[in-house]
Amino acid sequence: MKLIVAIVLSLLLSHNLTSQTVGFNYVPLEFENLEPVWLHDIHDSTIIGQVIDENPGIRFDGFTHVSRSQPTNPRFLVTEDAIILVSKIQYNNDIGGAIIEKLDLETGALEWKTLFDLRTQDRREYVMNISVKDDRLILYCIYLNEDSVSLGTLFGIGLGHLSIKEFDMNNGVLIQKTIPDTTEMDFLQLVTPYHDSKLYPLNDGTIQSVIQGNKFESGTFFLIDTIDLDGIKVNPTDTVSHELSLDWADTDYIRSHAYQKDKYSEDIYSITYFNPNSQGPEARTSQLIRYGERNGREVIPFEYDDYENLNNFYIRDITETHIIMVATKEDSGTDILFIDKFTGVIDRTIYREPRQTIFAGTDLLLDEGEIIVMNYSKEGDYYSIDVYKSAGSEMPLLKSFKLAIPDYLTQPRALHKLEGGDYLLEFRYYGFRPNSNSPLGSFSGIMRITADQLGLTTSTEEIEDRPNPSIIIYPNPATDDITVRSNTIDAYDMIIYDMMGRMMLTSTVDNYTKRIDIADLPSGHYYVQMVTKGETYTTKLIKE
Repeated sequence: MKLIVAIVLSLLLSHNLTSQTVGFNYVPLEFENLEPVWLHDIHDSTIIGQVIDENPGIRFDGFTHVSRSQPTNPRFLVTEDAIILVSKIQYNNDIGGAIIEKLDLETGALEWKTLFDLRTQDRREYVMNISVKDDRLILYCIYLNEDSVSLGTLFGIGLGHLSIKEFDMNNGVLIQKTIPDTTEMDFLQLVTPYHDSKLYPLNDGTIQSVIQGNKFESGTFFLIDTIDLDGIKVNPTDTVSHELSLDWADTDYIRSHAYQKDKYSEDIYSITYFNPNSQGPEARTSQLIRYGERNGREVIPFEYDDYENLNNFYIRDITETHIIMVATKEDSGTDILFIDKFTGVIDRTIYREPRQTIFAGTDLLLDEGEIIVMNYSKEGDYYSIDVYKSAGSEMPLLKSFKLAIPDYLTQPRALHKLEGGDYLLEFRYYGFRPNSNSPLGSFSGIMRITADQLGLTTSTEEIEDRPNPSIIIYPNPATDDITVRSNTIDAYDMIIYDMMGRMMLTSTVDNYTKRIDIADLPSGHYYVQMVTKGETYTTKLIKE
């Protein structure tokens, strides 16, 4: 196992060495059918041309050393008029610092930027959480004092202790840095996110540490501790520990614990899953567990009816009433489950086809009770960002943004809804080596787009009547059914909204013409929206 890890890390390292060269083929991201309100690329001009004594062949281009594959929590901060981005950076093949940026929310203009890495300090520092308090930007970090393996530094792997950095929100100046006394008896040693660890600052000024991992001789472990701002355990007896013992000789693979913090109750929900290799689907087991505010542990009854096709579970979000869980399938499809977080009952299941499978690094957005997810697709030499929004048990396509440059893949990472109705879309993109499918370099950025550009509407005022003569709906007015017909477009999604902007019915038309039953719709006036690849058209419908 360690040999495999070393080989993979070596391959990734070689890609990284090649990508960090002056004059790399970076080009600004541009779409054929989208003009964002603004777009911001994350880069560092101070590192261009930097030479490392041990590897004089490496030249940084200012872009490819930015890493947002393991983002901070939250991914970025949005205030009334600004966005704070903290992006982990790589120097000397070693992740151990960050670029910190403040952007104007309306224009995307850079207000200030600062950074720290191995050029400015003698130890790697891995940013975990970011928050704003009293005009100060606070970074909760792990100050690494022990490496696990030499190649592991590429991912910031290591052990360390809590450190806190505070910056002035007005100008980005470092105000103070706190490092705990590691000689204290109750000092807690932390591990970086590569080991599935997280830090959660609590309202009372303490910090909750969650660490999970595998014990190859016995199974898996899950540890919860509470520490103060000096990294000292608040009460050593408060540690919550849970171990899942397994017969490793019979294990195909295991996701020991997938967990999320409930921002409403501060409980932690965890799903454990064991998939044996030889005993068949009946031996697969899972548990949904709640770790309470006072460190209590409670097993919640949970039954999933498709274990035979299940690959794994992941908890992706928690609402006031439900846990949003993703169940990946062996056919590459995905079930999105709305699970009552008190009873464990699955109240709703949304199935995503294999072509719609959620990209591993992409967040879900819960918007007015519906799930919005993103992925990417390819047509010829051009990639697109695809946006889907749930409707009932289905996941129809809303929009597809096609890149204007060939052979550049764009991976959407996160979608955030602003109070005014616009959205922030975080992305990663990179080019490909000539005559090869291997990636070359990696760029990260964020852009602001409107709800209309996404094909999302929340009220009748936002539903624009854009009739298209190539799409015909008849009869209109209608009573029991309508026919949707196009002579030029062979596939599109149809969505019917009521006058309040609520989604009432969805259907996919994949053969020019389709008859749709509307008998269950109440009498009244509706908007019918047709979404093709990259275009949206809306017309009115009367149900008698």
